[in-house]
Formats: sequence, structure tokens, C-alpha cells
Amino acid sequence: MSKHPRFPNIYSDLENSVTNSIESGDNSVSLMLVNINKFNSINELFGRDFADKVLNLLYMRIAEHSGDFDFFHIFSDNFGVICNSEEKSKAMAEQILTDFESECIIDRTTFYLSISIGIATIKEDDYARDLGRILVMAEAALKSSKSSLYRRYCVFRDQD
Repeated sequence: MSKHPRFPNIYSDLENSVTNSIESGDNSVSLMLVNINKFNSINELFGRDFADKVLNLLYMRIAEHSGDFDFFHIFSDNFGVICNSEEKSKAMAEQILTDFESECIIDRTTFYLSISIGIATIKEDDYARDLGRILVMAEAALKSSKSSLYRRYCVFRDQD
């Protein structure tokens, strides 16, 4: 069985990442959720070892673009990245999506990987009361991205 790197868990580390961002003087925190579309089909068609290699490929592509930002494995085929601005999250989303426009090759198997991304941002004033909400907001943006044929990523827009 192939192994991929051990990923931090967003549920246990989200608060620490936001706290570090606050302490470094950032005035907002943006959470980007990255998901592989139809990952279960990859697992069923090619097996768990191959699916683990696909996860590792996504992990490596996120690592290339995340720089000093924290990123996490949430579960299965879902990853999260904490940035200090929505603009940086959107730029990173574009880079990751561009990486997957061309074909991927693993174990001499050529395929295209479809990625969906959701982004949510909270401002400094909302850290204390909305920290848990950022994950819900990013999940809503991800769901919207997955339901659209044309959106490469979606940004949650709070109506407040």
C-alpha cells in the first residue's frame, strides 16, 4: 500500500492558524477548500493505492503554491488552505486549477483531474464570533462550485 504524507487536520488546527494570522498583524483570514470531483469513482475504478497517489499529487500541487500558508487535509479528498487575504486565495486557486488543465499521468495511466474550490473570508473584527463560521461559509462556496459547470471556484459572499 502506498503512503502519502501525514496531513494536519483542519478541525484541530484551524483555530491555531487563525490565531497565528491575527498575531502576525493580518486584518483578514481566508479559507480555501479544495476538492477532487468524483474521487469515489477514481477509488472504485483504479483502487486505493492509485487513489492515494492522486491525493499525493494534489497535496504536492497545493504545497507548491501555498508558500508559508498553512494547509490541511480535512478528510478523504478535501484539503484546506489558510491565507491572509481573499485575493491571495483567489490567485492560489487559479494556479492550482491551471495546474490541472493538462493531463496527469500516474503509473502510466493518463487522466484529467477535475477540481472544485470554495473560498470564504472573515475580517479581523469577526475572528472571535465567526471563527467556526468560516468553515461553513467555505463549504457553501465549495458546494456552489461543484454544482456549476462553468465556475472554477466560488467565493462566499456574506450578506451582512
